[in-house]
Amino acid sequence: MSNFVVVRFNRIKKLLKREPEITGKMIKSLAFEGRDIVRKSMKDSPPNFERVYFKGGKRFNPSLPGNPPRIALGILEQGIQVTKLKDRKYAIVSLAPYSKDLELGTDNVAPRPFMSPMAMKLAKMSTAFIKANVNYITIKDLR
Repeated sequence: MSNFVVVRFNRIKKLLKREPEITGKMIKSLAFEGRDIVRKSMKDSPPNFERVYFKGGKRFNPSLPGNPPRIALGILEQGIQVTKLKDRKYAIVSLAPYSKDLELGTDNVAPRPFMSPMAMKLAKMSTAFIKANVNYITIKDLR
């Protein structure tokens, strides 16, 4: 089962009505940016040198609790995908079956959030992204 993170872009409803093609492309671009943010956070996550595992015959240090999971075999990283839901609506999904356990933690494992930090970054980026890509729409139109 996939875990969906939904970022609502309420400020761009007017833009969607006025410029559906341009806005749709921007929303798609933001979705792929979100996917890339998650993947980069996994690559940049600091290792926990107190723990060592062997995965795929290789030595592996997991991430520190509270940080995004580190890449071991690449299953989680490659499972971060952008899915088109319907016209101009996209979801950033994690297809790995253990995504929820990593994001929220379990009784035995501390959380290693990777989707929720991306959603917060993406929400902050969306207004700046729109301003940068649609220079003829004023701030007033976005509110």
